[in-house]
Amino acid sequence: MMIVGASQTEFNENVATAFRQGRDLERQGDIPKALQQYEQILEADPFHIATLIQLCDLLLEQDREDDALEFCRTLFGSETHELIADITAFPISEVALLRLAAIYLGAERPEIGRIILEHTARKHPEFIDAAVGLASILHEERNYGAAASVMRKTAEANPDKAELWFDLAQFELRANSITAAVQSITHACTLEPDNEKFWTVQAVVHGFRNDWPAAREVHLKLCTLSSDPDIFHDAASALIEHEEATNHEDIFERMLSLDPENPKSNFLASAFAREMDQHDRAEQYLEKSFQNLKALSPDDLIHVVQLRRSVLSREMMNRLCSEAAEILDDDAERLKQIAFAAHEAMLHELANQLYSRILELDPGDYTSRSLLLETQLSLCKWGEKNAICEDMLREIDA
Repeated sequence: MMIVGASQTEFNENVATAFRQGRDLERQGDIPKALQQYEQILEADPFHIATLIQLCDLLLEQDREDDALEFCRTLFGSETHELIADITAFPISEVALLRLAAIYLGAERPEIGRIILEHTARKHPEFIDAAVGLASILHEERNYGAAASVMRKTAEANPDKAELWFDLAQFELRANSITAAVQSITHACTLEPDNEKFWTVQAVVHGFRNDWPAAREVHLKLCTLSSDPDIFHDAASALIEHEEATNHEDIFERMLSLDPENPKSNFLASAFAREMDQHDRAEQYLEKSFQNLKALSPDDLIHVVQLRRSVLSREMMNRLCSEAAEILDDDAERLKQIAFAAHEAMLHELANQLYSRILELDPGDYTSRSLLLETQLSLCKWGEKNAICEDMLREIDA
């Protein structure tokens, strides 16, 4: 098939028609004919961008990498691919650029795909997907500052894209640019004031800044937007930790109404009742929490253990740590967190048992070994301490 036209306009229309026919052949599964169609288009118009990219993509799917990259060279006029022409000189869309970058990335030539993304992000910061793709590559390389810089340029070029500012805030958090992250997530929340996800990240950002007044307002805002018990758990935990629970009884009432049987809700309600000097209610909620302790996720269980300070009596703390340790008996990392909580609560016998169990699971954990020594020294009489220290030194020498 020869593609011709009496005028340039007619020729362009015929090329476009031929390209659509090639795409139809692809969708019908007739790949050989589609390849032939694209090659005929390129005979007539060697620099038809859409066809070059589509053909490259199709050849890669057929494991014909060398052929695909040969067509890519037509785009850039580079045999070695070491130097790439300014791709913005071509009338090429964002979608086509991204597909071209993906071709190189898929062909295990990430340096080429990256250069394409860099060109695109620099020349066209309004192209969001190019910036996100490049930022993701930089993030994987742990170059968090550069990733945040790329995202910021694109966010500034798209000031009304709330999701983009949300993504930027997370990149800035990873880069430890906390002040910038506050500005970005605040802008996202301004654009979409009812977006629960955005406010959740804003609470995290204020937590990093140790800005409790700002974090408190965000937690309270989230409780007006959400019916998710986890949102209320976060708010209730923060209020307890900052000794402001008694000022926000409504938060705890709503939390219990959402999921009355939730063990974490009952545990937090117990802590609230204790702060209100309602000790009978506190014991009732606590007992209800213990009855369903196994229903908690491992992370929630650890969180409950770590809320210990002004919440539990010594006896109840011992019970909580013991039951949590029984549930997580084979999880050395989480057992360490429970053991440390017991250690801080001066529950030396329990801490001693837990550190011993951790060392059964991970004999090389010297942090747990040293803490075990500390608990043993706290438990034994003065005359026994030297013997324990000598045993420890012999193990270290060995």
